Amino acid sequence: MGQMGKVHVWLLIGLAVVCLGVFGYYLMTTSGPAPDVETVKSDNAGGSGAKTEETAAPASKQPAGPPVETVRKVPESQPVPQKFPIAKEGEKDVPADTPENPPDTAQTNILKIAVGADIEPQIAQNPNYCSLIDGYLYDFFDYLNQKPYVEALHLDQNTLMSFQNILNRLTANPPLPAGERVDPISMLKNMFHLYRVLGFTYIRLIKEVLQHEQDTLEINFDLFYKWLMSGSQCPQSGLERPPFNVTYLYAGYLLNTIGGRAYLFRRSPEVRLLASYYAILIVHHAEKEGKNSYGIDLLPYIAILREEIGNYSHLEFQMNYVDRLTELERYYRKKR
Repeated sequence: MGQMGKVHVWLLIGLAVVCLGVFGYYLMTTSGPAPDVETVKSDNAGGSGAKTEETAAPASKQPAGPPVETVRKVPESQPVPQKFPIAKEGEKDVPADTPENPPDTAQTNILKIAVGADIEPQIAQNPNYCSLIDGYLYDFFDYLNQKPYVEALHLDQNTLMSFQNILNRLTANPPLPAGERVDPISMLKNMFHLYRVLGFTYIRLIKEVLQHEQDTLEINFDLFYKWLMSGSQCPQSGLERPPFNVTYLYAGYLLNTIGGRAYLFRRSPEVRLLASYYAILIVHHAEKEGKNSYGIDLLPYIAILREEIGNYSHLEFQMNYVDRLTELERYYRKKR
């Protein structure tokens, strides 16, 4: 055989080997066990790589996607756990569908609806008025005893006893409510009256309470006014009230003197307006009882204060005060 014949023989043998290898590999892939398929996590945010029911992997294979722990769902047959509010320590565990307890009717009548009103009709309507007023007063001082700003004052006694000492000092040294222009010495005494009578500690206590209790200022003013003015109807009280004639002198002092007005103008607008309002009610009561011994003319003060309160919208019971001042203005205009 020639040289060319040998080359052809080796080419045929090589082709035969290649064909046999391809045929054997085909037989192995079709008849042998299926190879494991590596799970690939799809990063397609649009979900285009998600499998449908027709193309889903067999149950024996793990489907592509995130790990089981990150997509675990509660079976539909298993109820979703219900969350209930946990009552804080000291709170009552009240069911959610239980309506709130209605507010105390007597408290509402005294401290809400009738704020700024005279007390006689309220006492007639409420037989428990006296005990309620005393109870609210004691609760207020108990509340003050727990306040940090009161503790920081380092008082020698609690706030209830401090209040009684303040009343005793004011009662023993009443101011002059009128005629100070005739006597310059009386004017000077009135200008420094509260600081001279009460001293630094009690003045600081009063100022701290007025500053920190702004949110309940109107309620507290009304409470103390009703307690002061209910002496004849409620003679029994845990605290000793000053006589009405002393209360009248201080109302005239705040309303009708340079020293009293100067003191109020150093306070916040709410304090000044409320103190002036209740001073008018006290002097009006003295006028009706024939006890306006200094002849204080209320009409100018009523007209000015009614306009001021009417233009000051930061008082919660603004219209109570305006309506009452309007009644008093009509009353005194008819007397002229």
